[in-house]
Amino acid sequence: MRRVSTTSSRLAFALILSLIGSVGSAETINCDGGGAVGSGAGRISSVPFTISAPGVYCVTQKITTNLASGAAITINANNVLLDLNDFAIGNLGAGPSTLAVGILAQDRQNIHIRDGVLRGFWSAIGLLNGTSSGLTTALSSGHTVEGIIADTSYISGIAVQGPYVTVKNNKVMNTSGSNIANTLYPQAQNGSSGIVVGQGVGIHVFGNVVYNTDCTNGCTASTAGVQAINIQPTSYGAVIENNTIVSQSISATVGSQGIVFGGHNGTAASFDGFVYNNTIANFAQGISFCNSTGFVCTGIMIGNLTTAVTSPYNGGTSPVPILGTNF
Repeated sequence: MRRVSTTSSRLAFALILSLIGSVGSAETINCDGGGAVGSGAGRISSVPFTISAPGVYCVTQKITTNLASGAAITINANNVLLDLNDFAIGNLGAGPSTLAVGILAQDRQNIHIRDGVLRGFWSAIGLLNGTSSGLTTALSSGHTVEGIIADTSYISGIAVQGPYVTVKNNKVMNTSGSNIANTLYPQAQNGSSGIVVGQGVGIHVFGNVVYNTDCTNGCTASTAGVQAINIQPTSYGAVIENNTIVSQSISATVGSQGIVFGGHNGTAASFDGFVYNNTIANFAQGISFCNSTGFVCTGIMIGNLTTAVTSPYNGGTSPVPILGTNF
């Protein structure tokens, strides 16, 4: 019988360990952005930074800033992969009166943002329909946001508008309301939303944890609105699944909602939504489908759990079927 040497065994074992380690590490190192191969033109070590060409971009170190407005990273191109490489971009020094966005894009397509921390922004991520007046002119689409920690945001943690978007496996914490009124949606005043999606078909929100969405910075939850996951009007077939939504500091008597399908000007809001296997704790309302007069929503709910929720479900004027065990 052939004997395998101890040295060879150790080398083989070391190789296996290195391979296992590399599987868990997804650091992006080929960050050429819109430059030539090997140029490193997509490496981001300071902000503000503007992405103006398709390609792969990555953050290469922890960044601390103090922006009162604008954006830390502005994306002015389509087909962009932005990897934060598990680094943090912090803006806590600006305080709750900031209007700065961590990563901002308007009317762009196919942006993928992943793996890092954004802290202390008006909105950590805003991939928005800048010229939208309904689906006919909505340009933002095809985005993915994953593995992001959005901590101590004010108006919203992660906002992704348009069709064909995925928001998955993120942690959104301590979205606390802004001292600045919401100019994008004045009817919402200056409340707070952990995750905002909507305005299209093919929206998927899953595996996220949303902690402590509240209203402590110059806003009133009962009028401004507090939503952990907010699905905006004209959404079709949105799937909201396996999210954990927990708040600690909101009283059950104020206007707070775990998952809400929003209405707009008394017209049709959202259709054929799927809401299942979500866990919600400490909100005035758990899941709300178009809870205002004149709004219309359709969809289905399966397997959702709530605790310390005053009204686990509000079906509005067009009640949504409840299947299986809920609440």
